[in-house]
Amino acid sequence: MHKIKETSWVATTKPPAAMEPHSLIGRLTIHLKDNSEISEVKNDTITYNIREKTDDGDFTKIESTGYEELKRKTDVPLSKTSAALGGNGSCSALEYGLGDLVTDAMKRAMEDSYEDGIAMWNLRNSPPLIEANKEFSEEALYVLLGKGNDENMYVVQQSPKQIASLLEKSIDNLDRKDCSSLQISGLYVDYGSWEPKGKRIKRIRLLTSKGLQDLDLKGNEELKVIVPAHLMKKLDLSYEMGVADHGVSVGEAMVDYISKTNSKNNHLFMPPVGLRFTDMTPPPKVVKCNENTGEAVVLTLAVVVMIGALGLITWYFIIPRIRQRRGSAAPLIY
Repeated sequence: MHKIKETSWVATTKPPAAMEPHSLIGRLTIHLKDNSEISEVKNDTITYNIREKTDDGDFTKIESTGYEELKRKTDVPLSKTSAALGGNGSCSALEYGLGDLVTDAMKRAMEDSYEDGIAMWNLRNSPPLIEANKEFSEEALYVLLGKGNDENMYVVQQSPKQIASLLEKSIDNLDRKDCSSLQISGLYVDYGSWEPKGKRIKRIRLLTSKGLQDLDLKGNEELKVIVPAHLMKKLDLSYEMGVADHGVSVGEAMVDYISKTNSKNNHLFMPPVGLRFTDMTPPPKVVKCNENTGEAVVLTLAVVVMIGALGLITWYFIIPRIRQRRGSAAPLIY
């Protein structure tokens, strides 16, 4: 977006193809009264043909500054992947690389204003794939997020009880493979997949400046959680309920995070996958004995002991006597 005087101009971020030289440009003008109330709003869209240059000064500024910015976003590599990002497999996983990266970026964006915050996000549709060891631009990152996945972020207040309920539903819905599993940053969840639905979460720990802190899963303490716009509806929250507009979108947070955490050779730092959700080892199965099983076991052991004792008596006492008798009765042969 570029502002010239009181008018803002918004150009499409996708550059025109060689055979399609038209770009759509939006024009928005808002007039305010002295008390900051809106008095007039004008908006329209203009199809701008780059083959037919215009003498309009505003368009010239857009062409010289806007498209330079666009070229930087589309042509200059933002980073290089160390592992694959996105792909259809994201929808069938409880935790995946893109989800960890997005939520870490969201959490970093709120750290200046809120300490010990939590980030939650989920895909709304299957993302494209950026292969491992591939350079990608800022524009490619927005394409990776895809339609509906880049939204403004809001800081909401949620209790451990509410968070646990949300994560329970997320784990329960994993089999649906519909991208609904919540990705998290700032929390570590232990759960038992063998447990019935709604009772799988065993423990949730909050990452704080002092280390990991166990949360009371039934507690009502308010925690700061940053979420994208579509989760506002899922959380059944409104602006009247203490919700703060963070003023930054998911995509903007990711660009800033990647730019600041890139390695010296411009490689993307990827958080390790598989630590935020841990499926606990199921308890050992206990075989329930019938009422008379104990008696049967004792009787069997007694029989075994008696047989063993009889064998020992036979070996040490009876067999030697038999041998002695045979030896004394044997005829002498000359």
